[in-house]
Amino acid sequence: MTHRPDRSTLLLVLALFACGADEEDDDALPPHRDLGCPPSSTLSVEVGTGLFAYYTRFDEIADEPRPITGPVTDVVVNVGGVGGQVVFSRETSYRPVWHAGGGRFEFPHMAESVEGVCSAEGRFDQQNEYAFARVLFATPDEVRIGWRYFPVLSRLAPEDVVHEVFTFHSDGTVRREHRPGTETITAWRDPLNRTVETYQLTQTGLEQTSTEPAQRSPEAPPLTGTPVLEPPAQVPMLHFRMDEGHGASTSAEDGTAASIAGQGAPWRGGISGTAFAFDGYRSVVESERSLPGAITVSGFLALGARPWNDAPLFESGDLLLGVGPYGRPILRVGDAVVVGDAPLALWSWTHLAGVLGDDEIVLLVDGERVGAAQPDQDAAGPGPRIRIGLNTTPSAASDGVRADDTDMFHHFSSVHGVEGLIDEVMVHAEALTDERVAALYEHQRSAANATPELQARRVPVTPGPAEAFGVSLEPLRYHDLWDDQWRVAEGDDVTVRFDSLPGSIVYWRGTVHGVNMVADRTAWMTDQSVEMVVPEDEPPILTLAEHMSDKQARRSHVRVIENTPARVVVHWRYATADVFDTPIHQTAFVDEMHTIYPNAEMVRHVFFQLAADEEGREFFHDFQVMLEPGLRPEDVIGLTALTYANLDGEVADLTWPLRAEATPPIDPSNIIRINFRSDWDVFGVAQGGRHFPSGGGGEISPYVQYDGMDFPFAGPWNHWPAAQIPSDGRYVTDYDRVSHFALGSSEPQEHGTGSMLYGFTNDPGMDGAVMAARAWIRPPVMENLSGAESMGYDTDARAYQLRHSGAPIRFVLAGSDKSPVHDPAFVVDDWQGGADVEVMLDGAAAAARVGLTRDRRGAPRLVVFVEHDGTSGVELEIR
Repeated sequence: MTHRPDRSTLLLVLALFACGADEEDDDALPPHRDLGCPPSSTLSVEVGTGLFAYYTRFDEIADEPRPITGPVTDVVVNVGGVGGQVVFSRETSYRPVWHAGGGRFEFPHMAESVEGVCSAEGRFDQQNEYAFARVLFATPDEVRIGWRYFPVLSRLAPEDVVHEVFTFHSDGTVRREHRPGTETITAWRDPLNRTVETYQLTQTGLEQTSTEPAQRSPEAPPLTGTPVLEPPAQVPMLHFRMDEGHGASTSAEDGTAASIAGQGAPWRGGISGTAFAFDGYRSVVESERSLPGAITVSGFLALGARPWNDAPLFESGDLLLGVGPYGRPILRVGDAVVVGDAPLALWSWTHLAGVLGDDEIVLLVDGERVGAAQPDQDAAGPGPRIRIGLNTTPSAASDGVRADDTDMFHHFSSVHGVEGLIDEVMVHAEALTDERVAALYEHQRSAANATPELQARRVPVTPGPAEAFGVSLEPLRYHDLWDDQWRVAEGDDVTVRFDSLPGSIVYWRGTVHGVNMVADRTAWMTDQSVEMVVPEDEPPILTLAEHMSDKQARRSHVRVIENTPARVVVHWRYATADVFDTPIHQTAFVDEMHTIYPNAEMVRHVFFQLAADEEGREFFHDFQVMLEPGLRPEDVIGLTALTYANLDGEVADLTWPLRAEATPPIDPSNIIRINFRSDWDVFGVAQGGRHFPSGGGGEISPYVQYDGMDFPFAGPWNHWPAAQIPSDGRYVTDYDRVSHFALGSSEPQEHGTGSMLYGFTNDPGMDGAVMAARAWIRPPVMENLSGAESMGYDTDARAYQLRHSGAPIRFVLAGSDKSPVHDPAFVVDDWQGGADVEVMLDGAAAAARVGLTRDRRGAPRLVVFVEHDGTSGVELEIR
């Protein structure tokens, strides 16, 4: 059986479904087949000259039970100086194999344990759902390949991932760096905490020449924090000052010990000394300690965002003192609940206190009583365990979009925690009066006015034009409480920047690597993936199959296939999995190839690897606008949010609010511009059909407004991006988290599989977008070709495909108003020249960019991008 992670949330949900269910329960998960383990193959490798790397697909390797991979799934490193090739292929879950002298020599495993569905010596990750290899760097002198995998497929948390980097040199020497997953982010970032092996490749095998074992850097000195305040006059029975400033434990002043579970970098400056930082999902301070029935609990809290549901500053048994999903303070003891009217301010220290007396329970904020309630006489009160920062009872996040559906379930339970800082937690063994609680607050009031040490939540983008068009593989940073949950390495995020305009194209794990067209920090168009892959003959699914559901980006990855001055090609692969990392379609994967040119136009080609016996309906495009925390939709876009056009030149605006049955004012309406409040906008082009606008009574949050009116668009939601809750729909209640809303989807030429064209424009009209669309959908005919064979125009790559015959290449593009010549691109296979290429246009030197790369056979390939717009024919020469 395909592995399903043993996660408490999934077990809880399945247990609920199992109550009273039998084998024909309509709410059961779709059945999974035993796919078996594929046999080994004999690969045919053809060694070339020199050191280089390329992507390919070995057809000899079996995919089970049918092809589920695209043309760039395998990676080859040609080591011509030694006469062999190193292959990173799906046959071994990308563990490299050296092919030389007619032999096959496998690099040994370095992970302590490798356990999958199939043998560790073969394809241990049965369908390579999590394992992949990618080219990080390649020159004639050095090639660097990254291999990412989970060695034990029953453990798939972010800290279980392994990254290895192989660096190859032309003389056959290899440096291998092994970075195992780590329990703490501190250990992951330690530059010494990795094992390095070196090898020599020969015609007769692999010779390991050295090993440098992993070490640990000396522990950093404890964080000092802010000045330590004197103890309060009213001595508590427990006082967790959290002033250690390092390590994974803290102690109360009476010696009561508490363990700290988290990511290993939790210490920040606090109210007094240091405080503890909580990520909202896993961070918790726990202690075994019984408490009396009449007590006062207090502490300081600084929120970076409102929790998903009730989250504790302090929890013990039936007692919870903390904050709810709308930011309001809460004290709950059994069924007795007190909730404050006003939400707590974000980015500010707040003192919370809960008093448990015989006659009432009282909630106080900053020394002021905000409410009281009669005690629940049946409540057990505090228990034998204390938890700070994370609750114990799973519950669904508040405000699920489909939480009330009876036929489908999309919004599941998990534990919820504080996302921010907690300090100075005290327990007094009596019910303090309001005056004594106020005195306790006043003792630390001056320090509470300081700004908490919380990082700003800024979506990761670098503004302004780049020095050169190309790719950055540096991991992107959002804010440390979120970032510290991950174990990321070079290439896990990809940013494409341009020297001709300030926009960028961003592939970030926070958006599960979905493409983001970023005009500037406040103008993000983030597109949808293949969604709703639901076969009609299956029982109802638990939750949507879409990239948004892969909360930890485990089944999603991006790889840079080409990175030249002429173009960048990015491969995005993901599975049709739900929020439990369970495949809706067991053998369905999506491969997307994004071809990006220096003028910032991108063709997104989507291919859905759907098994022939699993028919479904799906779409892959939806214009989404992403907002960083603190931004409102009216800050980034007006009510006239879209402008339409078509190939005939018709243009029309669309203004919200819409009627439920609203349709675009022109048909076709396959050219769409998002009208950002920015110097630059984003446009998208479908090959045909029309746009379907969102809004008009669809999924609209009842909690927020747009400039004082009802929210007009679909959304906004914050179950994605970045969110780690098991939900595929949660309405925004406030703009404290990164969020998104939808403007509608275009009708692709092919349902679920096809291409879209995207770009940036600062044109106040639609002429530029219409020209780009005409040149892509109705490209000029190539005439009078010599020096090469035409392989046709590839719409999915926005390029003319040629095969070089050895002579200078000459041809005419028969441009016209209906088929303009717009920044044309040419791909020349079997290129027989070098990098010194001259491009002529109508007899004069053209403004052109040239790149050399490799095709899927490893053969040289030339890519040429010519900067030219016109509606008449032009003559080009490449020599």
